Amino acid sequence: MSRIYEEEAVWKDIIRTNVLFNFVQQLKHIGVLAAEMHSHSEKVSEYAPDAKP
Repeated sequence: MSRIYEEEAVWKDIIRTNVLFNFVQQLKHIGVLAAEMHSHSEKVSEYAPDAKP
């Protein structure tokens, strides 16, 4: 079987990098978020809100 079905961490990476990225892109497209905003694609523990609001 593929790792995608066996490992929970793989699913979490897919969700964070694809689904959340696409959602942020849609919010930018409809004007809810400014175009210069960026999503955080690293570990949550590495997020620094002061450095990247």
